[in-house]
Amino acid sequence: MNHLVLGGTGTVGSAVVQGLLAKGQTVRVLTRSEEKSKALPAGATGVVGDLTNPLTYDAIFKGSDSLFLLTANSITETFEALSALHEAKKLKYKKIVYLSVHNP
Repeated sequence: MNHLVLGGTGTVGSAVVQGLLAKGQTVRVLTRSEEKSKALPAGATGVVGDLTNPLTYDAIFKGSDSLFLLTANSITETFEALSALHEAKKLKYKKIVYLSVHNP
């Protein structure tokens, strides 16, 4: 499978990326900046984009068939998560894993 990890530069997401890479999987990681993309572990491909900008969705979602979705706590969290789910469904992704977080 070709995995897309959203939230892959954070604590939980980076562990997911490492686990997938250890299993020899293809991993793409969404980042908002080229700098974070360059800091990804060997074997992971960075995809620069922004879930609040639909013009970046083609670059983000095409080429994958599995989604790990973890969005940061923010005012746009719901929009970002629903947009990602919509795109994954539209492109007929085979697997979607969603992890919710709460910042007390």
